[in-house]
Amino acid sequence: TIVVVNHGIAGTNTGTGRTILGSPNARETVNGVTRFQGEALGAAYPWNGGEPVNGAFPAGGILRVQAFAPRSSDFLYISLGTNDVASDVNLPTAVSLANLEWMIDQWTSLGLPVSHVIITTLPPRPPGQSSMIPPLNDGIRALASRKGAKLIDITSMTSNDDGLTWKSASLHIGDSLHYAE
Repeated sequence: TIVVVNHGIAGTNTGTGRTILGSPNARETVNGVTRFQGEALGAAYPWNGGEPVNGAFPAGGILRVQAFAPRSSDFLYISLGTNDVASDVNLPTAVSLANLEWMIDQWTSLGLPVSHVIITTLPPRPPGQSSMIPPLNDGIRALASRKGAKLIDITSMTSNDDGLTWKSASLHIGDSLHYAE
């Protein structure tokens, strides 16, 4: 049986803090557990992100009831970093890469195989917002190689210039940010 648990850290970045809606970013600690640890590693199950009561979270904090402690036969898929380069976040490339490496290290510190870590390069952002994507993609490739993680090069499918611009508008969902099927 294959179970896929999709923990959407959508709209968030690889670092600390919270989004404008109050979602914790991947390394934001809530009740002693980061979002990444709570969602991807099943730490403190059922972990709650401490989301505030608002229009996006009418009941407040969300229990991650699909989180589970991974086994050696499970896989980790990391496709984060696009939001790191947004103008309201603007994480330096080195910080984003350190955050991604920390995620890989969190996985392996549990005795889980690095060969079961899948990390992706990043697609372009909307026009004029992608200048930091190519260096981040180079760093992601180097990180995957150095750590022994598997790489899915999304950029090679979506861009002719390593994530600076889209090959075609048909490759995103109409927002120049999220890649299509």
